Amino acid sequence: MAPGGFNQVEGPRFWGCKPPYLPLGSRPDVLVFQTAPLPQDLEVTGPIEVLLWVASSARDTDFTAKLIDGYPPSNWYPPGYALNITDSILRLRYRGEGKKAQPYTPGEVVEITITL
Repeated sequence: MAPGGFNQVEGPRFWGCKPPYLPLGSRPDVLVFQTAPLPQDLEVTGPIEVLLWVASSARDTDFTAKLIDGYPPSNWYPPGYALNITDSILRLRYRGEGKKAQPYTPGEVVEITITL
């Protein structure tokens, strides 16, 4: 995969994707938090962290987070464009201080921090 931001839409270049190649945010296993359009430009500087309280039915689960810049529909992108600014992933067993592996009990609610 080429480096840099790209539109967050399924496509033939991604394993397991099938037409009609929908936006990633439309998947049933994806939760989206979105603000209203910002009234003016905003600079985001420094580390970005996502703090979540999570539970899983599995003994281990991967959680991902993305910061997306959403663009409205245009002549070039009629459905709009979701530009991936940054992202990261955290495996639940490595959720604690020092990121050392620790067991997880399915159904337990725990706090995780994903640093993007």
